[in-house]
Amino acid sequence: MKDDEFVRIQKLRTIVGYSARGRGVAGAVLSTFASSEEREERDAARRLLLGIPLEKALSKVLSSGGGAWALLKYLATESRVSSIEASKRAEKLSSHFERWAQLKRERLMEGHVIEMRAHILSTVLGAVVSLFSSLAPLISSIQLGPTTGLGSSGSPGSLPFLGIGFSLVSSVFLGLYLSPKRAYLDPLLSTISYIIVLAATAPLNSFRSMFPVGG
Repeated sequence: MKDDEFVRIQKLRTIVGYSARGRGVAGAVLSTFASSEEREERDAARRLLLGIPLEKALSKVLSSGGGAWALLKYLATESRVSSIEASKRAEKLSSHFERWAQLKRERLMEGHVIEMRAHILSTVLGAVVSLFSSLAPLISSIQLGPTTGLGSSGSPGSLPFLGIGFSLVSSVFLGLYLSPKRAYLDPLLSTISYIIVLAATAPLNSFRSMFPVGG
């Protein structure tokens, strides 16, 4: 949930508090919106000073939507009967709505943390796979015994292509599972880290070709 909604909730609680203390809904709205940074809210306060009815004065503010302004609309409608009673009921509703908004905000923050972890894992995955792909030919050239060598099987030149394919597929699934809204970032980060590590370890393979090991 955006921070704007929490600001609206705090303003609503201020309006409800003023109204419950006998200032009236219109007076509470005027006191709260008069010094607001939002142009629609300042316009609403100016309309109230001009004697325009509360609901008409708040028309632009209420059109922006949001749970807090829905409660303000309820408060403005019920104030025709009794502003104090309407404020007491709105106070209870706003407190429940504030707890719900806080819970939703915490879940949103948890989602951002999980998404960031997915990006970090994709970056590390690309780097690690690239490191193994680069070092595998060098390790395979080392003979383990008098006649046994790991370099006799497979094609070391194809390892970078196999590695980047594995890294891409893994990061795509990781992104779809942990960060579905920005799943495209995970294969991108994985590929970038793969290429960087591959370029950084390229001199090792050049050293291997110049000075064969075990052989």
